[in-house]
Order: sequence, then structure tokens, then C-alpha cells
Amino acid sequence: MPAYVALLRGINVGARNRILMKDLTVLMEGLDCKHVKTYIQTGNIVFTHALRSREKLAANIRESIQERFHFTPRVMIVLPKEIKDAVEHNPYPTAAANRLHFYFLETLPGDIELELFDALKRDSEEYSLLDKVFYLHTPEGMAKSKVAAKVEKVLGVSATARNL
Repeated sequence: MPAYVALLRGINVGARNRILMKDLTVLMEGLDCKHVKTYIQTGNIVFTHALRSREKLAANIRESIQERFHFTPRVMIVLPKEIKDAVEHNPYPTAAANRLHFYFLETLPGDIELELFDALKRDSEEYSLLDKVFYLHTPEGMAKSKVAAKVEKVLGVSATARNL
């Protein structure tokens, strides 16, 4: 049975879209997921499942959350190897973990103008795009980054960011 990581976007942010991880684990088990593990309150779920379609898994999770919790988060399914590769290819290995953001992209971006990020970024910020991962180093913090706010718009694809 293949292992997967579900990255849920927009849950447990402030007082909105709250899901206890124990309830999320029960929901995932109800979808025939095995070996379910959640990571703090972030919406990161590691599990195994017999289904081999990531799109179908994501749709099943979204629909179940909508039915049970009455909101629909974005759900991206990645393989553990993709996360491992993202860490291994990190172009900013000395960056503080809370200042380095990995954006996992739903698809490869088409023609993009990375120079648009240059116009937005602070002098201290750095970014790189490697395959389906956009790396953003924000030494002054994510909240102050104009690049962070425009990643999906400039790249033209859905993404979800994580600190690793």
C-alpha cells in the first residue's frame, strides 16, 4: 500500500475551520486510510491507502471534510519521497527553519516571469523554483513578505506552503 502525505490548506488558522487532529484521524480512517498520523494542528496527514490516484484521494478527503465539518479545504497529496527530495534540494540549507517556506505546487508552472518576484521581494529575501517546489527564504518573516502573498498568482498554479 503506498504512503501519502495530505497537505490541507486553510484549517486551524485562527478561530476558523477548526478540526481536532483526533477527529481528522477518525475521518481518514473512515476513508479506509491506514497508519494515519497527523502533525500538530497543521493539517499535515501521513497515511497509507490502496488507491493510487492522488486526485481521487484529495477529492475524497475534501468531500468528507465538507460533509463532516461544513467547509472545504484545499487538499494536496504528495509522496513522502517528494518531501524528502524537497528537503535534500533545499537551496537555503543554512536558513532558520521558521524563515524558510516550501511551496508545494499542484502542477508545474507554465511560462512564468520570475522577475515579477524581484520587483516584490525585500532585499533580504531569496527564492528558487525547482520542479514543483517553490522555496522562499524570508529572514524578516512571512507576514512582511510581498512575494509570499503573490506566489500562486505569479506562478499561475495552486500551491500550499509549509515549513520543514
